[in-house]
Amino acid sequence: MAEKKAKEAQQDPLTQIQQRELALKEAEFQHKREVDLAKLQSEAMNKEAQRELERDRIESQERQEGARLGVKIATEQDKMDRQEQIEGVKIGVQIAESIAKEE
Repeated sequence: MAEKKAKEAQQDPLTQIQQRELALKEAEFQHKREVDLAKLQSEAMNKEAQRELERDRIESQERQEGARLGVKIATEQDKMDRQEQIEGVKIGVQIAESIAKEE
């Protein structure tokens, strides 16, 4: 008896329409879920790419700053070498003058 009612209910046009509507809603939900998942994956990939670009930019800036410091140190070292040479010449002149006075 229950089987007969269930069979009749399945053949009922209203029940069939409701079942189709339910199937459509389920398909829409599944589609929306897939779209949302794809968006999340895309956003995650974009954020990772942005992090990578930022890392590269920072590394580039660090290399540039290192090069600037290297040039500055070399320039200062060159200035110091010249100063030492000038001081050496001055000392040499003083020694030569003191020797000349002794003679």
